[in-house]
Amino acid sequence: MADEGQSEALKDEDSTELKDEESTELKDEESTEQKEEESPELKNAVTIEEAGPCKKKVIIEIPQAKIKKLTEKQYEDLRKEALVPGFRKGRAPRRLLEKRFGKETKEQIKLTLLSDASKSAIEDNKLQALGEPDIDFEDIELPTEGPLTFDFEVEVRPEFDLPKLEGIPVTRTKLEVTDEQIDREIEQMQRWAGVWTPREEEAVELEDQIIADAILKVEEIEEEEKLDDIEIYVRKSGFVGAIPVEKLDELLVGAKSGDTKETSVEVP
Repeated sequence: MADEGQSEALKDEDSTELKDEESTELKDEESTEQKEEESPELKNAVTIEEAGPCKKKVIIEIPQAKIKKLTEKQYEDLRKEALVPGFRKGRAPRRLLEKRFGKETKEQIKLTLLSDASKSAIEDNKLQALGEPDIDFEDIELPTEGPLTFDFEVEVRPEFDLPKLEGIPVTRTKLEVTDEQIDREIEQMQRWAGVWTPREEEAVELEDQIIADAILKVEEIEEEEKLDDIEIYVRKSGFVGAIPVEKLDELLVGAKSGDTKETSVEVP
């Protein structure tokens, strides 16, 4: 029984030591990653310039160290998934991967760097961008040596300080409403709310609504369009169907049921 207890105790100690080692390794890895992220050689250099009203020019320099780091990661990820004849998955050599997938991988690296760098530059410098950055991705090449430098312009919200409103003189316009204006409004409201009543034997008056048959004809064209039972509102300028007719009142006022009227108009 004593041996079993000692054995279990040893296992517990080994397990505890293993967990402590794993915890230490994880902390070391996290610490290393944090140091790499904060490392000066991996930071982008960003310059902001005025480019006009409500527009900024952003110049970004991405260090070669960051390009190489992302390149290594891209090929490591590619090696794990790429199927290369003659090699097991994850075993293909780097030079062969570069030969087969180099163009696509390089393009992906470039797009990732440009997108991340432009987004970070806007956020870190608190630019209130309106829309997406205007970046010509095709004209930018990924360098094998030295930094990647590119620039773009972006529209931003205007910056201004509101003045104090207290003490600003304001002129209030005094509006005077005449009896004529009131009468016109009342008359207009009466027309809107009024009920049409037939006046078959009486002559047409201004502001009447008539029902008529119309024939529309274009000069030098034999065909004509007939419109049956259309409503025409008699006013100074109105419509016959969809055709605007000036001085419509002069044409129709005084006419009676059964009369025929004719006029010519110019339309666009």
